[in-house]
Amino acid sequence: YALSAQLPKGQSAAGVSGPGLFPMILATVLLFSGIAELVLGFVRSPSTPALKFGGALKRLKRPEVLNVFIIIAAWVLYELLFPLLGFVLTTLIFLFVVMLRLGVSLPRAIIYSAAYVVAIYLVFSMLFSIRLPAGVLAVFGM
Repeated sequence: YALSAQLPKGQSAAGVSGPGLFPMILATVLLFSGIAELVLGFVRSPSTPALKFGGALKRLKRPEVLNVFIIIAAWVLYELLFPLLGFVLTTLIFLFVVMLRLGVSLPRAIIYSAAYVVAIYLVFSMLFSIRLPAGVLAVFGM
């Protein structure tokens, strides 16, 4: 949300929306959807029992819940390291860690992470002529 607020807003007097409009709308929808999911998780519905705070600590130790927190922490680190390390290294590390955490085998995590980074890099650099942030790899001309 904070990053989308930094994008140009456009000229409201001319009725033209800028490049920040869609990311801001998407961030707002995701924010309210997340809040709604959280609230609905604690409301009892006829088919599913409501969440109770009594066994919350026990539920937090389950692997699938722990995965959520680890992936959120990895995403925060991704955002913090992105300007320093650039797209290639940060995305490679992020995808590799998340895939391993979600149970992908080591060889597949390496191959899939590398293939994704190469594909996205080529699409943006060759097809769209957009330079992704290079970070420390700028020394190598990336």
